[in-house]
Amino acid sequence: VDNVVKPYLIGGTAHIYPLLTFFVILGSMFTIGFKGLILGPFALILALTFLHIYRLEYKDILAK
Repeated sequence: VDNVVKPYLIGGTAHIYPLLTFFVILGSMFTIGFKGLILGPFALILALTFLHIYRLEYKDILAK
């Protein structure tokens, strides 16, 4: 139940796709165990934030 409900809770507050969050939680739990429940979504949010900042900083270069 937790693996189904958690992506909707995390995805709603962080504005990320629930299905992506679900797969990140599953993948991180399979690779690093119970810690993956917390570290997986954290790593996803961190990566998406870096991508967003990169797009903002290099918007002109990416448009060419």
